Amino acid sequence: MNSSKKRCRSENSDAKVSQNVNLDLDDREEQLEQREEALHNALERLAEEKKLMTGRKLSDVLSLNIGGTKCHACRRTLCLYEPSMLATHFSGRWDDNVEKDSDGCFFIDQPYELFKPLLDYLRDKAIESLDMPVPPPVRGKLLPNGEISTDEISVKRFDRMVEHYGMTPFVYPQRFVLWRGTPIETPNICNANLSINSKEWATYILESAGHLR
Repeated sequence: MNSSKKRCRSENSDAKVSQNVNLDLDDREEQLEQREEALHNALERLAEEKKLMTGRKLSDVLSLNIGGTKCHACRRTLCLYEPSMLATHFSGRWDDNVEKDSDGCFFIDQPYELFKPLLDYLRDKAIESLDMPVPPPVRGKLLPNGEISTDEISVKRFDRMVEHYGMTPFVYPQRFVLWRGTPIETPNICNANLSINSKEWATYILESAGHLR
């Protein structure tokens, strides 16, 4: 009798283990199918994006209509800061859907005198070198004499436009500024990773170059 009970318990235990193994295999199979489906969808999206990008290159020269003023700019210049909405807008993916005027020029619904300083800044950044860094643009609007108006309204409108296009972190990057310590003993050496190398104890604050966000 005892031997029969032990055999029964052993058979039940084996059946339970087998059931758990089968359930685990079913779960793994389902997860694999989900991953295969996700990969298939990603490949389809990639193929569709390649189709949209056919014949469109970063070296393309785009005809622009900025608030009624016609000009030209390289696609690479407008897409210089990839995370921005401006780069997405002119990446080439949406060229068929982007607003255009009657002549087929890409239309930018911003005042030319506000957008032009931003465009010039992007052009300068495109050829920037380590020994000749490009400072943030003067905030404001371009005047007919080529100077920049820095009145409060123009500055706010410019900042709002830069923020709208998602360009603020690029146009006004964060930097360390010495708050407490001796500048001669604590050289302010910053890099793209927002780290600092100081030979003496000092206190620094992190701020946006050009304006306070």
